[in-house]
Amino acid sequence: MARAGHSSPTHCSPAWRPLGEDHLHGAVDGFGRVFEADGHIHERLFVADGSLIPSVLGVNPFLPIAALSERIADRLVRLLEGESYPARAG
Repeated sequence: MARAGHSSPTHCSPAWRPLGEDHLHGAVDGFGRVFEADGHIHERLFVADGSLIPSVLGVNPFLPIAALSERIADRLVRLLEGESYPARAG
Protein backbone atom coordinates (compact mmCIF):
# COMPACT_ATOMS: atom_id res chain seq x y z
CA MET A 1 0.00 0.00 0.00
CA ALA A 2 1.38 3.39 -0.94
CA ARG A 3 1.57 6.15 1.63
CA ALA A 4 -0.18 9.45 1.02
CA GLY A 5 1.84 11.51 -1.43
CA HIS A 6 3.78 8.50 -2.73
CA SER A 7 2.91 6.44 -5.76
CA SER A 8 3.01 2.67 -5.73
CA PRO A 9 4.90 0.69 -8.38
CA THR A 10 1.58 -0.30 -9.93
CA HIS A 11 0.24 3.25 -10.13
CA CYS A 12 0.35 4.67 -13.63
CA SER A 13 1.64 8.22 -13.47
CA PRO A 14 0.44 10.69 -16.10
CA ALA A 15 4.08 11.72 -16.59
CA TRP A 16 5.06 8.20 -17.71
CA ARG A 17 4.33 7.27 -21.31
CA PRO A 18 5.00 3.81 -22.73
CA LEU A 19 4.81 4.95 -26.38
CA GLY A 20 7.18 7.65 -27.60
CA GLU A 21 9.11 8.93 -30.58
CA ASP A 22 12.42 8.23 -28.84
CA HIS A 23 13.93 6.89 -25.61
CA LEU A 24 13.48 10.27 -23.93
CA HIS A 25 9.71 10.23 -24.45
CA GLY A 26 8.75 6.57 -24.09
CA ALA A 27 9.81 2.99 -23.57
CA VAL A 28 8.74 1.78 -27.02
CA ASP A 29 8.03 3.29 -30.42
CA GLY A 30 4.73 3.09 -32.27
CA PHE A 31 5.69 -0.33 -33.62
CA GLY A 32 6.23 -1.81 -30.14
CA ARG A 33 10.02 -1.86 -30.53
CA VAL A 34 11.83 -1.33 -27.23
CA PHE A 35 14.33 1.52 -26.89
CA GLU A 36 17.76 0.95 -25.38
CA ALA A 37 19.09 3.50 -22.88
CA ASP A 38 21.18 5.15 -25.62
CA GLY A 39 18.18 5.53 -27.93
CA HIS A 40 18.86 2.65 -30.27
CA ILE A 41 16.20 -0.01 -30.85
CA HIS A 42 16.60 -3.44 -29.26
CA GLU A 43 16.68 -5.93 -32.12
CA ARG A 44 13.83 -8.46 -32.03
CA LEU A 45 12.38 -7.20 -28.73
CA PHE A 46 8.77 -6.05 -28.89
CA VAL A 47 5.99 -5.12 -26.48
CA ALA A 48 2.48 -5.84 -27.76
CA ASP A 49 0.20 -6.03 -24.73
CA GLY A 50 -1.78 -3.93 -22.28
CA SER A 51 1.32 -2.28 -20.85
CA LEU A 52 1.23 0.06 -23.86
CA ILE A 53 -1.96 1.66 -22.55
CA PRO A 54 -0.75 4.57 -20.38
CA SER A 55 -3.79 4.88 -18.13
CA VAL A 56 -7.03 3.29 -17.07
CA LEU A 57 -9.50 3.52 -19.94
CA GLY A 58 -12.66 3.30 -17.87
CA VAL A 59 -13.96 0.56 -20.16
CA ASN A 60 -12.92 -2.97 -20.98
CA PRO A 61 -9.48 -2.55 -22.61
CA PHE A 62 -9.76 -5.70 -24.75
CA LEU A 63 -10.35 -3.94 -28.09
CA PRO A 64 -7.63 -1.25 -27.79
CA ILE A 65 -5.10 -3.86 -26.65
CA ALA A 66 -6.10 -6.24 -29.45
CA ALA A 67 -5.85 -3.44 -32.04
CA LEU A 68 -2.37 -2.39 -30.86
CA SER A 69 -1.17 -6.00 -30.77
CA GLU A 70 -2.53 -6.70 -34.24
CA ARG A 71 -0.90 -3.55 -35.64
CA ILE A 72 2.47 -4.51 -34.14
CA ALA A 73 2.18 -8.12 -35.33
CA ASP A 74 1.18 -7.03 -38.85
CA ARG A 75 4.21 -4.73 -39.06
CA LEU A 76 6.49 -7.51 -37.81
CA VAL A 77 5.17 -9.87 -40.51
CA ARG A 78 5.91 -7.19 -43.11
CA LEU A 79 9.45 -6.92 -41.71
CA LEU A 80 9.91 -10.69 -42.01
CA GLU A 81 8.76 -10.43 -45.62
CA GLY A 82 11.56 -7.92 -46.30
CA GLU A 83 9.86 -4.54 -45.81
CA SER A 84 11.94 -2.33 -43.52
CA TYR A 85 10.48 -0.13 -40.82
CA PRO A 86 10.11 3.55 -41.76
CA ALA A 87 13.14 5.66 -40.84
CA ARG A 88 12.91 7.31 -37.43
CA ALA A 89 12.60 11.08 -37.36
CA GLY A 90 15.60 13.00 -36.17
